[in-house]
Amino acid sequence: MRVLKVELEKRKDLAFLKLPKDALALSTTINGGFVKARYVVFKKVSKDFSEDPDKFINNVTKELGLPKDRSIVFLTAANIERSLAFLSSEDVLIASTISHNPLACISGISRKIGEGSSTINIFVAVKQRLSKRGLAELLSLVSEVKALALSDLCLSCEPRLRAFQSAVDSIAVATMGIESEEKFIGPITRVGSEISRRLYEVLTTSLLEKLDIDSKFETLTDINLKKMVDLAFEVYRKAPVPYVNQNKVKNLIKDVLMNELRDPNVWTLISSYKCPEILSSLGWFPNLSKEEYNSDSTRIVSDEVLGIGLSLYINGMRGLLSYYWVDRNKHKIDGLGNLPPFLDDIISALIGSILSKVYDELLRGKQS
Repeated sequence: MRVLKVELEKRKDLAFLKLPKDALALSTTINGGFVKARYVVFKKVSKDFSEDPDKFINNVTKELGLPKDRSIVFLTAANIERSLAFLSSEDVLIASTISHNPLACISGISRKIGEGSSTINIFVAVKQRLSKRGLAELLSLVSEVKALALSDLCLSCEPRLRAFQSAVDSIAVATMGIESEEKFIGPITRVGSEISRRLYEVLTTSLLEKLDIDSKFETLTDINLKKMVDLAFEVYRKAPVPYVNQNKVKNLIKDVLMNELRDPNVWTLISSYKCPEILSSLGWFPNLSKEEYNSDSTRIVSDEVLGIGLSLYINGMRGLLSYYWVDRNKHKIDGLGNLPPFLDDIISALIGSILSKVYDELLRGKQS
């Protein structure tokens, strides 16, 4: 099998590809549309980039000695060296800078997870000859795979809204026209299925590498770990242990939380709320309307079942009783009582079971 050969050059603030021949490309970049392209450039810009993009691209191609009308230029605030993914096979070339801030969801809602601003820029080229219609189909396929990868990683703007891209992404697809024409390149075709599989693997692997524990927790629950510790401490202040330094308590809460998050079973139990939260908000379940869900109807008891399972797993009966205590008081805690119906039980159960271990330590000297 011969790999689709492409020259790749990487520098500190950019990477560019030289294709083996001119390719017909369809691009959503600033200088995109249908173009004949020989070069593909990924250029780093500052996160507060405000220059005229056309002039900036003109300067970039001029400095590289590349013809602007045959160059596709992606702009990103991501670190090129850390974010660039490159894959070449017999039929397919994939080059992408992959980072995820800010995330974009429906209705124009966006959200940052962690620090920095960047984009997911994707270039896909195929050896086969494609018509303009085929290129449009390929662009659609790439966009759909990207949305699926982000959704499967639970990248979200809020617990019920999964992200489908970062806010300012661009995609370019190209046909090299080296081999016979493919009329269709959808997800069930030979080449389309290879593209979808390889691109999905590239995106999920690269994005996971960029998500630390704090980012994963915030992505899953809409709450970062610092806020989680603060919420648990606010609950603790409802029933403090006398004569114990508050800083010691806060540090103990953090230590217990981080220790529990070393257990993959805790993560799976926390994530158990996600699917029912989304499906309930859509009115998916028979005999449970969206209106009932939004009002947190007393007919919904599965949210408490999930909370019971998490609290029992972490600290048995003490964890369960502490969860009940937190659940009864959650509307008195800013940032806890306004969570969606399933998530509020998961967070209440996590806080309750963690605090039960904190009380074990403070009152009985037991190790958390």
